[in-house]
Amino acid sequence: MKTRYEHEDYIDYYGGDPGKIAKASAILQITQQAGNAQMSAEKPTYDDLMAEGKAFMLSRLDLEVYETLYSDENYIVSSWPCESQRATFFRNYSVEKDGKRMALISSYWVLVELETRRLLKVDDLDMSNYYIGPFEELHKDKFKIPRDMELQEVGKKEICYCDLDGNGHMNNTYYLDVLSNYIPELPEGTHRIKSVRLHYSKEAPFGDVITIFRGQDEEGAYYFKTVKESGEMNIACKIEITEL
Repeated sequence: MKTRYEHEDYIDYYGGDPGKIAKASAILQITQQAGNAQMSAEKPTYDDLMAEGKAFMLSRLDLEVYETLYSDENYIVSSWPCESQRATFFRNYSVEKDGKRMALISSYWVLVELETRRLLKVDDLDMSNYYIGPFEELHKDKFKIPRDMELQEVGKKEICYCDLDGNGHMNNTYYLDVLSNYIPELPEGTHRIKSVRLHYSKEAPFGDVITIFRGQDEEGAYYFKTVKESGEMNIACKIEITEL
């Protein structure tokens, strides 16, 4: 029995850095494109949900990059929703090349009633048409920045027109581009992103300004949080890098 949707996709020139190493945002984009393609093929589509006044919003994700991905290359990208519970929808994504798994994502979504912002339950959505597979959970614990972690302000980001997606706020995949700007090893071309733990708290709409804070632990992992002008937490993130 088939348990996942898969298709061939391509990380284009714009998804790579000067060394043609795929940016983490590009990995998120091709995997979420696979999820959107599955919804379009198996129904209900994303547009169907929007017409009903509903939308999926990403709550958190974990990403592991096992092998270096490059731009200008094709990959087999898989997506599958999993047996979910209460108001949390689980979904996995996988990227493979030549039969080898290159990356895996475990993600956690909520379905929101747009007018009231009410969270809907798993039983409120008929997913019987979808291929559904087992949940490969990378981390069972919910990521939190250590309380004793010293974070320093490193920059600000104004949410502009080109950051927006169909929900009217900065697309979830763009945050990794913003944070990668504050990891000095990446533009030096000596390292790539190995893993990401990302928790989304409050969306950032057009015109909002988020302040970016960064810390680093003894193992070299980077910790980030971004804060809205209102003082609310926007995202919290841990990024591990590895030498090329």
